Amino acid sequence: MTEKVADLLGSRATRWRERVVERSMGDAIRQAIERAGALISVTRELMEESTEGVTVQEIADRAGMSLRLLYRYFESKDELIAAALEQYEYEIAERLDATVVAHEGPEGRARAMLLSVSDVSQTSEARRLAVHEARLMQTNSADVARYHAPVADVVHRVLDDAGADEGSAYLVMAARRAYSWSTLFESSFGLATPSQTRFVELLMQGLALGDADREGE
Repeated sequence: MTEKVADLLGSRATRWRERVVERSMGDAIRQAIERAGALISVTRELMEESTEGVTVQEIADRAGMSLRLLYRYFESKDELIAAALEQYEYEIAERLDATVVAHEGPEGRARAMLLSVSDVSQTSEARRLAVHEARLMQTNSADVARYHAPVADVVHRVLDDAGADEGSAYLVMAARRAYSWSTLFESSFGLATPSQTRFVELLMQGLALGDADREGE
């Protein structure tokens, strides 16, 4: 019980008062989560529609909320964008986990994970969100690193189980971002972007996992 709640109840609070406060706080928390979730969903929609900067006014208008209410849950536009990106990465991590579980053997799980990573990198949402992420990196790199943690944890766990060398997770995370950018703007290296299957095979070879001549499963 927080000090603020204790003050409201008093030193000799009856059980009914405790229940009223608990239920009221529960309703407030649920409402806050629902409203914040709606703001995040709208932010993701706007970010996917355009790679131009998103304004808090646009977000508030589409969500049907006032700016004052928006700022009750998010202190700045950067915080809201970071939350939208964090939610996206959390969903990707769950998808990777589900994909890995469905395959047998360390190498099979590693290949499945890499295929899923490359598949996600080619979606329109991933490509557009990458542009907003790059913009956020200029002002709040700490948040960017933090919301990548769930995916990085899955990648690290799968590669570690497959016996990959230290630093392999970094290679995959970096390759994921590079592949996403290449499929969005075409390769900036003057080289053709490899197919998804070839991309995975090259990663498997670079990580010294499995037979590099095998086709992706």
